[in-house]
Amino acid sequence: MKVVAAVRSLAESAEWKGKFDFVVRPVTSEEGRIEAPRMGFGAAKHGLVLVDGNGKLVDKLDGHAFGAAEIESCMKKLKQ
Repeated sequence: MKVVAAVRSLAESAEWKGKFDFVVRPVTSEEGRIEAPRMGFGAAKHGLVLVDGNGKLVDKLDGHAFGAAEIESCMKKLKQ
């Protein structure tokens, strides 16, 4: 499953629906150009970040070599 599809499936699941905002920000967008270095992506400039309600980085997954299980594991860190 591709990353975007994995995120969408979690966003619509009964457990997570309405509990998280899922936002895709291409690195070529203004927000992406600002946030990629701030989130520590370096040259790869892509991946997935999980931030809390204040925008503080909780966890990140670099690249695209992950799926729903890894994303959900990150999300559970906010529930602790």
